[in-house]
Amino acid sequence: MKLEHLRAFEAVARVGHFTKAAEELFMAQPSLSRQIAGLEADLGQDLFDRGRNGATLTHAGEVLLPIARRMLADAETAQAEMDELAGLSRGRVRLGAPPTLCVSVVAEVLSSFRAAHPGVALEVMEAGSHALAQALSEGRLDLALTVDRGPVGAPVSSESLFTEELVVASARADGPLGTQVHDDAAEAGAAGRLGDGAGEAGAGVAQPGRPGGEPGESGEAVPSGTHALGRTARQVRPATHAAGLGRAALFLGTGAPDARDGNAPVPAAPQTHREPLFSGERLSLAQLAELPLVAFNRSYDLRAATDAAFAAAGLEPSVAVEGAEMDAVLRFVERGIGVAVVPATILMERPGLRATRLVEPALTRTAALSVREGGSLDAAARAMRELVLETVERLTRPGTELAALVARA
Repeated sequence: MKLEHLRAFEAVARVGHFTKAAEELFMAQPSLSRQIAGLEADLGQDLFDRGRNGATLTHAGEVLLPIARRMLADAETAQAEMDELAGLSRGRVRLGAPPTLCVSVVAEVLSSFRAAHPGVALEVMEAGSHALAQALSEGRLDLALTVDRGPVGAPVSSESLFTEELVVASARADGPLGTQVHDDAAEAGAAGRLGDGAGEAGAGVAQPGRPGGEPGESGEAVPSGTHALGRTARQVRPATHAAGLGRAALFLGTGAPDARDGNAPVPAAPQTHREPLFSGERLSLAQLAELPLVAFNRSYDLRAATDAAFAAAGLEPSVAVEGAEMDAVLRFVERGIGVAVVPATILMERPGLRATRLVEPALTRTAALSVREGGSLDAAARAMRELVLETVERLTRPGTELAALVARA
């Protein structure tokens, strides 16, 4: 068996079509067909059932596919070991991670790795933990960041990196919805301003300055439409119902009274410092269920975990937008369309967002670094592993922005 024949076989098996596989491999379709025919002749088995709609694997093809992928991976490892002699001036690292880690930790890691080893090619695979485990076992990835207990049923080994809280992400005070308030304070449906702890509308909402973020003294449930994420709540104009909110909602303020509240003085000058990512506010799952939620696509492990938490509590969330991917969810939240439940690490270096701790219950997840069990890492992959560990250590160090929400596992 020749490696080029195995590459042709793997490509056809993956895309299910001879012509598309030939295009991917930058070769003519007849040449690819001859390579597959040669491989079938060597093995004495038909590997594909060919039809008008493409090619499907025979039983023999299904048996060969994982073996072929391992052989190709071993060949690449041998080449990478030779590249190691060049002092990491060449080579390739294939790193996998879920989307939630790609936009946070992986972005930090790749930035540093690229600066240190510009000659090493980088490939990233975004997928769920189970798909990443399969890719590791087949030799299609060198390393993968996985979440929670990681993949099940695949020959991989994992080392825990950090545990982080799932938090409620919301727009900063200067977001679009944060500035749309009723001119008439009476329409806010509150006896006093929310956020100073004095008004009855604040009962049941976590107040800054109270240890543990316990509810207000009265212990009463917060009326529908009066939940707040932070120190100052603002009611959305009725016009925002057309934007998909479905009902009036309260969004996080700056901690200072609204200048358009008739009882509030106009600040002398805007604040020039940046608010911290997390300043101690807390929100229960029941309170979250009353806020407009931007929900991830159902293919996300994060969406499944959030749905399970609501179901276990007997709650039904108020979904404003459903089915978006990671970048879209964060952008929608920045624009004030709603809030989203996200891992804390996602919010670093995102000045348009802030985090509110989720309690009753608190939700967490653990990130791990996974490799193929029994496999060996070449020099480039070993350098990537070390950089992942260094980056996690830096991000979780006491005193950093994430320290309150993320801890080393």
